[in-house]
Amino acid sequence: MFSKLKTLQIIDLSHNPLLSFSNYSIVDYTLPNLWDLHLSSCNISDFPDFIKSMESLGELDLSNNHIKGNIPIWLLEVGMDSLYSLNLSNNSLTSIRHLPWKNLQVLDLSYNFLQGPLPIPPWSIEFFSVSRNNFSGNIPSLICNITFLIILNLSHNHFSNTVPLCLGNFPWKNLLVLNLSHNFLQGPLPIPPLLVSFFSVSRNNFFGKIPSLICNMTFLNVLDLSRNHLSNMNSLKTNLVDASSDLRAVMLRSSWMTATEELEKAYPRVVSCVDIVSIATKDGIMLG
Repeated sequence: MFSKLKTLQIIDLSHNPLLSFSNYSIVDYTLPNLWDLHLSSCNISDFPDFIKSMESLGELDLSNNHIKGNIPIWLLEVGMDSLYSLNLSNNSLTSIRHLPWKNLQVLDLSYNFLQGPLPIPPWSIEFFSVSRNNFSGNIPSLICNITFLIILNLSHNHFSNTVPLCLGNFPWKNLLVLNLSHNFLQGPLPIPPLLVSFFSVSRNNFFGKIPSLICNMTFLNVLDLSRNHLSNMNSLKTNLVDASSDLRAVMLRSSWMTATEELEKAYPRVVSCVDIVSIATKDGIMLG
């Protein structure tokens, strides 16, 4: 199959669970111009060997399959200079040594069983998600060198200790989403870049006062500080709602209805545009 299509640039066979990769006739070895390969939801259990020959691959999607074990060394050599998007999410992968792709912009490793220290992506990365894995240890300060980041999702892992100070001090101009929730992080609450619109640190062990600088985040849509050990929550509420016109929801301490009623009494002009904001204490309830 495809053996005569020498100029073929895109193959998308996604959502075909009955495809068999037991032989390699489905994709010929000589496709020098292939740029995008999409094999999502194809019931694949191993990395297809034919990918080895695709040295100029730009986008590879193997998400929602049953690939298990280590990410093979040979895959790290595919598209070293050309790969810009790699999606391996929703598999059963257990380890990856490093991320060597020089021009990678999108990397999704979420919903696997990856463990060990967090691998640092190249400086070109814009979307980086390792959510719902078993990564552990510190969040490396080298992550702050990635100045093009737009979305950083490290949630639902086993990261511990304090967050690098550079997360708040570094002038990220593009970062919109910072999700550190469901880890074992501790220490003072980090202050995210002021342009962030989604900031979640729920279900960690942060303690102390919530920095008043959070009220300067005028582009904030979603803020989740729930299930920590933070103080001065009540004094923050008024300043936060007044400061950010883009704020979209409030969950205080009990149910949605109670939160909405309480907010409506205090801030009737704001409730009409509110969707979700969690600034609950450790006894609060978090949606999502």
